[in-house]
Amino acid sequence: MTSASSTWPGCCRLQSGDVKDDEIEPPVPPGMQDLSGPLQETADFLQLNEDLLAVASLDSPDIWEPLDPDGGLAAWIGQLPSAEKDGLLLSVAQGDAMGAQAVLLRRFRGENPATGDGAAPGRRSAGELRSSADAFRAQWQRALAEKRAQEEAREAQQAAAGL
Repeated sequence: MTSASSTWPGCCRLQSGDVKDDEIEPPVPPGMQDLSGPLQETADFLQLNEDLLAVASLDSPDIWEPLDPDGGLAAWIGQLPSAEKDGLLLSVAQGDAMGAQAVLLRRFRGENPATGDGAAPGRRSAGELRSSADAFRAQWQRALAEKRAQEEAREAQQAAAGL
């Protein structure tokens, strides 16, 4: 699993059983807990197991999470080629400040692993991910059953009261 270039193929391989239980997950990229529409459609198209995806994305930082001011971002930006900086400033001037920010932060985090690129200190094995997904699903099913029981009890109480 460490050879997977992104979370999606790794997740597909994991749920299909192609990954051994002792293989370690790759770094989880920022923004995985709140998928954009196109990413959610991709996950649906690939028929990714929702429980496995939820568990795999638990350690994913918010894509807009502010960086530590002393994390070296200013120095890193100072070393960017002028043409790249000009392109990003043009994007900001044309109204795409959030897009420029996303590009900068994604690239900075990718090139500077110590800044919180989503790689949790104790990354999980494939077996741990599968077990966590099973536990997540069981917890969700228990909560759903409890909610149904409460609704049925409420409906029975209303029926008994003649409502």
